Amino acid sequence: MVAIWRDEPSLNTLSVAKLLAADTPEAVRIEAFQFFARLGSQAKPYVAAVLKHASDPDPNVRAAVLAVVLGSGVSAENAAAIRPLLDDPRGEVRVVAARCLAQA
Repeated sequence: MVAIWRDEPSLNTLSVAKLLAADTPEAVRIEAFQFFARLGSQAKPYVAAVLKHASDPDPNVRAAVLAVVLGSGVSAENAAAIRPLLDDPRGEVRVVAARCLAQA
């Protein structure tokens, strides 16, 4: 199923959004975040749901959340949610947060 997301842009995004939940296996979650990042500006309606995971204990998830925000071009509207991630203990998360805020 994960491979289908890569090739099928018309896949029901609400179905994929359900896979962002913490009880979903990590590899599937990351792939779901990447699905939204690939949507670009079409992911705007889902950014609020994605940002709910900005404080996830997994740094890969936090970075993936920011990649969705960056890709969808809505950094300015979400600067308050992005700003705390500049202080993240993981460098990769701080870098993507800085890119988001530079876009804002």
